[in-house]
Amino acid sequence: MKHLKKLVAMLLVSVMALTMLTACGGGSGSSSSSIFKYTGQQLTDAINKKLNANLTYDENLGDRFATAINAAGQAGQKFDDPDVAGAMIEMILESAGFSDDTEVAVTVAQKGAAVDLVASGLSSSIVKEGYSIKDKKIGYAGAKLNIDGDYYMILAVLQ
Repeated sequence: MKHLKKLVAMLLVSVMALTMLTACGGGSGSSSSSIFKYTGQQLTDAINKKLNANLTYDENLGDRFATAINAAGQAGQKFDDPDVAGAMIEMILESAGFSDDTEVAVTVAQKGAAVDLVASGLSSSIVKEGYSIKDKKIGYAGAKLNIDGDYYMILAVLQ
C-alpha cells in the first residue's frame, strides 16, 4: 500500500499537469514505434543489460496502466475534497490491478531518442527509487510533454 499511496499522492499533485499531457500507449503497437525506432522488447533488453536483470516485457502492462491513470485522473478531478478524490483514484487503480507492488520509473526523452539513452534514464530511475527487479514484468507508457520540441515522459511500470 506504501507505493500505491505514493502513486496516488503523486497523481493528485500532478492533476493540473495532466491537462498539459496527451497520453499515448507505450506497448509494442504503432504509438511507440512512431515515437521511437525500437520496440518495448528492445527497450527491456537494454534495461536488462544495464541492470544485469531479467525483467520480462509485458506488451499490455503499459497500455493498461496508461488507461487506468487517465481514468483515475479524470475521476479525481471531479471531487473538491482531496481525500475523496484520493480514495476514488486509489479504487480505480486497484480495480485495474495496480496495487502496492506496482512501481513506476520515469524518464524524459526527445522523440526519436536512442534506445540506450531511454534505457539509461529508466535504469537510473529504477536504481534511485530502490525498486526490486527480481521476477518482475515491465511495460511502458508515455505522455507527450507540451514544451518546446518533441519531448515525452516515459514510464516504466514494474509489477
